[in-house]
Formats: sequence, C-alpha cells, structure tokens
Amino acid sequence: MGSLFVDPLTFFAENKYFPVEQPQDGDIILYACKTAQEAFPIFDDQNFMAFNNQRIANPPFGVHVGIYENNLVLSKFGRGHVYRHALEIVPTRYSTEVHIFRELN
Repeated sequence: MGSLFVDPLTFFAENKYFPVEQPQDGDIILYACKTAQEAFPIFDDQNFMAFNNQRIANPPFGVHVGIYENNLVLSKFGRGHVYRHALEIVPTRYSTEVHIFRELN
C-alpha cells in the first residue's frame, strides 16, 4: 500500500487516480521532491528507512498537496491558513516538481 507522501505514485494508482499533463477543476496537485533527504530533511538515511518500514521508496516524495479549482490551487501551508494560489507559487521548500492527478471516473 502506497503512502501519500512517501510513495505517492502508488498511493494515487491504488486510489484510482492517474497522472495528467494539464490540470482541470477537481484535480489533485502534488508538489514533490526527487530525493527523500530533500523531502524529509529531519531524517538521515537510516532514520528514514526506519520511518518508512525499512525501505526507501522510489521518487517522487510528496511534500504538499492541493486541489485545482478555477485556475488556482486550494491548499494549506503548514499550520497557517488555507490559500488559493497559482500552480507555480508555493514555498521553495515544498517542491521541485509538480504532479497532477485526476480521478478515474
């Protein structure tokens, strides 16, 4: 079973979402990093393996999620407020990649 942040590609596939190139209303936006260390800087490799049931998942590693709506992303940054923001506007620590997922109807 995939984890949203540690193994997001498996997580979305298991939940009947598929990747798309261009967002539409209702799509899930995943901001992700290419390495576990970049996504989870509080862990070194050994601690990350323990956290992730003794295995290092394949990238990407999710760090932030939002919902695409009316040409903006609706998301919550940490303990702060919920924001509507442009697809490319997130704190730099939240991503190096953007992935878009659509629910299979």
